[in-house]
Amino acid sequence: MKRTIKMPIRYFLKNHIIIFLSFIFFLGCSKDDDNSSDAPVGSWTVAYFITDGDLKITKEDNPTWPEVNDGEITATFGEPDGNGKGTLSGTSVSNSYAGSYTAKSNGELTIGFIASTLATEPEWTSLYNISAAQEFEIKNGQLFIYYNDRLNAIVFVRN
Repeated sequence: MKRTIKMPIRYFLKNHIIIFLSFIFFLGCSKDDDNSSDAPVGSWTVAYFITDGDLKITKEDNPTWPEVNDGEITATFGEPDGNGKGTLSGTSVSNSYAGSYTAKSNGELTIGFIASTLATEPEWTSLYNISAAQEFEIKNGQLFIYYNDRLNAIVFVRN
């Protein structure tokens, strides 16, 4: 003797909705979770530096070397590939530079070889040590690039 169990429609719908939502959730997940969709993509300008907890302002109303690039230090991070690798270029007041970077979703950042021109720079540009980058974080519209075990940072604002 065969027994048929009737399931009320609300349980049937509830189960199917849960399965459907789970399916949608898993479609949004990526197997490349180590790669960054939060990479620092775009053009940025240095706002200030943090060195051993001290704030070092580099640009004021009267910038140093305003006749050269308006005294600005910039960085442009290209869109990363599937492995989190992208291009990096910019200016450090009077020099242009270009290279590569790798960003991971955990905030890890490594900068590859940087090629640069060698014109004279203001002394304070020595604080721009982007090659030493270890981590990045974007918060409140600012990009923080940390190095020296987070004791030092270069802080950018978006262009």
